[in-house]
Parts: sequence; structure tokens; C-alpha cells
Amino acid sequence: MDAENDTSNRIWPATGIWGASYRIMFPLTAIWAIFSVTIWVVPFALMSVPNPMNWHIHEMVIGLGSAALLGYLPSAISSWTGRAPVAGWPVKAMAGLWISARLAMYFASYLPDWCVAVVNAAVFWSCAAVLIGEALVGAAAKIWAYIAFFLIAGCVAGVSTAPDFGEPLLVIWLFVSLLTVVGTRMGYGFLQSQAQRNGETVKLDQRWLTWIAVFAPLLLIVAFFELADGVVMARLVFLIGAMCLTIQCANWPLKWAKGQGLIIMTCVGVFWVPIGLWAVVLELFDLSPLSFSSTTHAPIMGALSSLIMAVMARPHARRTEAGLTTGPGVLAAFLFLQIAIFCRLADAVMISLWVWVLAWGTFLVTVWPRIDAPIPRPIFSGTRQKRATIQSDH
Repeated sequence: MDAENDTSNRIWPATGIWGASYRIMFPLTAIWAIFSVTIWVVPFALMSVPNPMNWHIHEMVIGLGSAALLGYLPSAISSWTGRAPVAGWPVKAMAGLWISARLAMYFASYLPDWCVAVVNAAVFWSCAAVLIGEALVGAAAKIWAYIAFFLIAGCVAGVSTAPDFGEPLLVIWLFVSLLTVVGTRMGYGFLQSQAQRNGETVKLDQRWLTWIAVFAPLLLIVAFFELADGVVMARLVFLIGAMCLTIQCANWPLKWAKGQGLIIMTCVGVFWVPIGLWAVVLELFDLSPLSFSSTTHAPIMGALSSLIMAVMARPHARRTEAGLTTGPGVLAAFLFLQIAIFCRLADAVMISLWVWVLAWGTFLVTVWPRIDAPIPRPIFSGTRQKRATIQSDH
């Protein structure tokens, strides 16, 4: 049974903060977004890491990204299996491992390298194990693609903890690829649903462009081994990716995002991916007005953080016949986030820091009072059938 179309129940049984993974992991995501950036710009005396730059990249990409994924997938899986969201001890185990991984990275100088690597890999592998259990019981074939990602991401997360890890772009590419595949699917899907809600049918998304943009960077790996000048191939690869995603997004029915705050947030997050790729292209051609540091922040700080906040806002949104609606607090937090991103691109680091903290602080304060509210069904989407929408208001 597809929970998106199931109208027999409007909410899942509420079982406290451990009733769904998003209830604990989304607040931890916001808290870590504030804490990890603050201690990077204003280091604390207790922080002891062998390679501060690698720590920063690891925690802003893997630390922040894994927290959001652990909150999203074990909860969203109910839309595919028809079962209740993952709850109870599996959620406690995943949250405990995630916290342990952050502590291990923070005090890495006092721990064996293998210990730091294993606990960081275990974060992703624990979620993979949970998803495997749900896939076997719920018979949802699409889950296996995410399971494969978590298994690979666990290996990358473990290897990237090494003090001498010299391929941070591998970590960035892994998560940008996930953002590209999942983000474009979500963004277009929400626009399509809004159009259908208004009685209009829109053409299918050009998904083949997504896959070209994702797998084109693999050519870069070949270039390093087969070509003398890898920079030439890099220029071509990122140019192809930027052009493909720009063409794909330009053909989206964006008129249906009008007045839909959550859809706008999602689309902005997706648009940061091609923007980031174009920034890299300009850097590779020595045409960028941005510093190299700012260039690398465009696809990560822009796309990753924007999409994370857009997804985290959805379980707490109000369900109406017009779709999901959110309050001014979440929209203000998202606006602050965009300002922080632009400040960082302009190398206004300290201003970006405090606006970033304001953004995630505003978001956390806004959604925290509703963190223990009844779990909606489906969790991350508006109810697709009118009958369910009407009944949920009573």
C-alpha cells in the first residue's frame, strides 16, 4: 500500500520524540549547523583535530548531511512501504551513533584513527541496516538505491576522517550528486503536484539531463589517469553539468510555485546546484570574480543547507486543500539563510557567520514547539486526495 494515497488514517500514532527519526535528527541538524560553523570561525580551546580544514569540510558536508538524511529517509520510507515510520530503538541507535561520530571528530587527536573512521562509517551503515529491514518487510524496490548510497557514503565517511585525506572534492561530489538526483526529483514533483491540484497536466521532467550532470564528473577520474591535462577535462565536465541542469530547471513549470513558500524554498535549493557548478566553471577558466574558497561554498552552503531547511520544514507545515503552507518564522529563517550564503560568497565571513546562526536559530525556535506534534501522513508531502485533506481538518 502506498501511504501517500492511503486515506484510512490521517496521522501516525504519536509515540514521543522517538516516534519518528525526524523528531530528534532535525533539531540536531539545526543545532549542529550553528555549532559546527561557530567553532570553525571562533575555535574553542578544547577543539583538537589533526587537520582543521578537513574537519570543516567533513562536518559541513558529512556531519550536517548525514543528520538530515537520518531524519528524512527512515521517516519518509513510510510513504513507500505503507508501514509506520521507523521508531523506537533504531532511532535511538542512529542518533547515538551520529552524536558519537561528531564527538569522535571533535576529539580526533585523542583517539585512534581507526576508531574515528569506524564510528563515522557506522552512522551511514546503521541507517542502511534500518532501510534494508524496511525494504524486506515493505517490499519497496526504490529503497535499494538509497541503501546503496548509504553503504558507499559510509565508506567515504570513514576514509575521509584520515588526517592526511587529500580528496575532499570526493566528499563534496558524493553529496552534490545526491542533491542533484533527489533535489531535482523533489522540486519538479512538488511543482507537478501543485499543477495537478489545479487541474493542469505538465510535461515530464527531463531526467536524462540529471543523470548526465551526475555522472559527467566520473570522466574527470578517467582524465587524471589517461590525460596529461586534467584541468581541460575538468572544464568540460563541469560545463556539461552546469548546462544540463540549467536547461532542465529552465523548463520547469515555475508558475505553480507562486504563493507556495515550501515549493519556492525547495526550488531555490535545487537552483543552487547549477549556480554552484557555473561558479566552478568560471573558476576553472580563471574568470571567476569570487575567491576559490567562496566558489567551493556555492554548491555546498547554497544547495545543501537550502534543501535541508526546505525538507525539514515540511513535517511541521499546515495541510490545506491548496497544499502545504508554512508560517513567517520558517520563511524568515530561509531568507536569513540566503543572506548568509551571499555574504559568504562575498568573503564577508563574520557577517555570514552571525546571519547563519540567526537563520538556524530562528528555524529551531520556530519548529521546536511542534516537534512532538502528531506525525502527519504522509510526512513530507501534502495529502494527495481531497477526501483525506477534508477529513484531516476534523
